[in-house]
Amino acid sequence: MIKHASNKQFLCDKHRALALHNPEQSKRLCCKLRAMARGYIGQQRWDEAVPVCGTAFEAADILLRHDDTSKQATERYLRSAIELSYTLRKSRHEPDLGAMIALVEQRLAPYYAPAPLQTMLAPLIDIAFSPLADVDEWMEVLLAMDDAHRQTRH
Repeated sequence: MIKHASNKQFLCDKHRALALHNPEQSKRLCCKLRAMARGYIGQQRWDEAVPVCGTAFEAADILLRHDDTSKQATERYLRSAIELSYTLRKSRHEPDLGAMIALVEQRLAPYYAPAPLQTMLAPLIDIAFSPLADVDEWMEVLLAMDDAHRQTRH
């Protein structure tokens, strides 16, 4: 579980319980939060993006537990981790991204063999440890691709 600067969870107990008992609502919540976070990211409002990304990441974690055989659940979880790591790096927080990578690796290990898992973790590792200018460029392309994909849906 990821905690923010004040060492608290992002999701409160009430919303965590609601998410645990209603996976469909959790999917909508996660989608809404990720869209909101992208708005903050686009405006470079990093400190406002962190709790939104963190909450989306926790919702994605809950969904992974409920739908552990779904490729979409693992992809949602990894993308949420990538977006949270990026915003943490850009914000005033001093994140332990090594711990974040270890957490994601631990959660995804039951679903992937070691070699494919390391391949899937490569973008997260790049975000954590590559020069920020390279990460900015990569994230800009990634988010633009997401926007283009959303606009082409019918």
